[in-house]
Amino acid sequence: YVSSLELLNRKVAQLGKPAHSPIGTMEFTYTIRKQCTSFEVTCVATADFDTVSVLPGGTVLASGRSIPISDTTITIPVTGGTGRYAGATGTVTISPSSRKISTYELRFP
Repeated sequence: YVSSLELLNRKVAQLGKPAHSPIGTMEFTYTIRKQCTSFEVTCVATADFDTVSVLPGGTVLASGRSIPISDTTITIPVTGGTGRYAGATGTVTISPSSRKISTYELRFP
C-alpha cells in the first residue's frame, strides 16, 4: 500500500509554525507480511514500513520490517534524515485508528 499525509502541528507551535498549521507531509509504503483471523488469539499481524516525512529544514526517514500492526498505534524506527534531521534516531508513531495522530520522538547526535 502507498499513502501520503499532510502533517499539522497539534495544539502548540513547533518547528517555526503556529499551532494547528501545516508543517509538512509524510509519504509511506507498507507491505502486510502476516495477517490474522479473529480466531487466532496469539497471532500478531505484521507489516514492513518505509516512510519519508518532509518537515521544515529537511526530511525524517523511518523504516522497519515485521512491525506489529494489531495495536492502537504503530511504531516505526527512525533510520536517519537530511538537513537539520541528519543523523536523527528515535521513532515515528502512527495511529491506524480514527485518532489520526502521528508522533515524532527524535534524538540528535
